[in-house]
Amino acid sequence: MVKLYAQSGLKGIESFQSLEVVKVVRKGKSPYEPPVYYQAVVPYGGSRTEVNPTLSQIEYVSEPTCQFCKIGTIHTYKNVVIDEDTWDGVDVFRPIGLPGTIVVTERFRDFVNQHVFTNINLVPSAEYKCPY
Repeated sequence: MVKLYAQSGLKGIESFQSLEVVKVVRKGKSPYEPPVYYQAVVPYGGSRTEVNPTLSQIEYVSEPTCQFCKIGTIHTYKNVVIDEDTWDGVDVFRPIGLPGTIVVTERFRDFVNQHVFTNINLVPSAEYKCPY
C-alpha cells in the first residue's frame, strides 16, 4: 500500500512509519519472516478541515472551550458532516472537532477498492455513528 499510495496522487497521509514486530505466534513451523508493517500518520487538523457539529448532530457533555482544536467532551453524534468551507481537498484527514476519527474522500475509497485492500474498514459518513 505504501508504494501504491505514493504513486496515487492522493494527499493527507503525512508519512508511513515502520513498526517493530515484537512477538510472532506461529501455527506450525513457518520458514517465513513476518512482513513489514506500517502505521499511516494522519495529523489531527493538519489541513484545518472541521466537522460541522450542528449537521453532525453532536451532543456534548461539555462544549469545546478552545477555538483552535474545538475538542469538547462528546456524548453522541448521528453522522459525520464536514464543513465544506474548511476542506482544502486532501483525501485523508482527521477533522477538527471529532478527535479519533479519520475521514477519507471517495477518491481514497476508490483507491482502496481498486487495489482490493482487505484490512481497511470504511464506513459511509452518513452511517458513521457514535458507538455509545
